[in-house]
Amino acid sequence: MNQTVDKILHFPANRSKHYLVLFIVWPFASFITALINYRQREAKKVVYLFLIYYGLTFVNNNPYVDAYRYALTFKENALLPFSEFLNIVGGLYSDTTVDIIEPLISFIVSRFTSNYSFYFAVWAALFGFFYLKSINLLYEKHSERPGWNTLILLIFFILILPVTSITGIRMWTAAWILFWCISCYSPPG
Repeated sequence: MNQTVDKILHFPANRSKHYLVLFIVWPFASFITALINYRQREAKKVVYLFLIYYGLTFVNNNPYVDAYRYALTFKENALLPFSEFLNIVGGLYSDTTVDIIEPLISFIVSRFTSNYSFYFAVWAALFGFFYLKSINLLYEKHSERPGWNTLILLIFFILILPVTSITGIRMWTAAWILFWCISCYSPPG
């Protein structure tokens, strides 16, 4: 039985179609399988797809969370004509906003749909990109020098700001972008 489970969970590197079929049938199982096989390039793509899927299926029904306000603003933007684009983006450093990315993404996505699930999928894609880039930097360090210390550091790092942090879109996405940029431009060693 254990060999059967092992065969199911460990895909050879050339079988990316298995990941795709498993992702369509059972996304969480494909995510766990991808984590087990994280060295494979296809596995990293499945993890990224799962993060986007999480954003797409994000349940947003708590009015006390920032994401609820973002969803309301997104629905308001969906009702605005395209001529309001400059008013939304032009409000940078006004009394209403100090942000240009969130209104820009909100307005662009609202041109295609008024469903806030796709809005959060776009944010999860942006968040997930920098999240995985940052994690991959530490994972490569762990692969070079495997040990309990680096494994514990990697696990803590993954759990500090997981994808569930997309309830506060700007802050946590910016945190991963900042970490990745600092890591890319810091001296090795």
